[in-house]
Amino acid sequence: MLNEILITESNEAVEKLEASYKKNWNAVREQGLCPTCENFKHHNIFLEDDDLTLFENDLFKVILEQKPRRSGHTIIIVKPHYDDISEMPIHIAEPLFLLTNKIISAIKKVLGATKVYFVTMCDGGPNHLHFQLIPRYEGEDHGSKVFVGERKRIKKDMLLINNLKYYINE
Repeated sequence: MLNEILITESNEAVEKLEASYKKNWNAVREQGLCPTCENFKHHNIFLEDDDLTLFENDLFKVILEQKPRRSGHTIIIVKPHYDDISEMPIHIAEPLFLLTNKIISAIKKVLGATKVYFVTMCDGGPNHLHFQLIPRYEGEDHGSKVFVGERKRIKKDMLLINNLKYYINE
């Protein structure tokens, strides 16, 4: 099944490491600080894997989700802090949509997705604006069932990941 091409089984060692990062995330939020902004400064909130960064510039960081709902589940982080899309200046919309279009095209070309959902689900606080691209593959359910699909673990198939990077960065 195409949806499973970048999915693997959970790993206990990584889950323990993620738990320690989650503890840092909670501590930062309890201080009223944004975990994403703190992570940009100190790299101590999220378990990062540079291999999964598909694109980065001054405005955006694009990563493959480590615990995806579908193969190719991608996160676009807007680097300046905005709690949600209503705070994002309109001049950021054009580069965001140009980048989103490139990413969606790459996901379709490399992974064979038939559709890619573009959503933002910023809730709680403090929060940091980000967008999720969640692919849908032939024969899968449509609509909101995709957004709440079971999370699995990403498989680092560097050939596929490097192909995604190539098409996004060309």
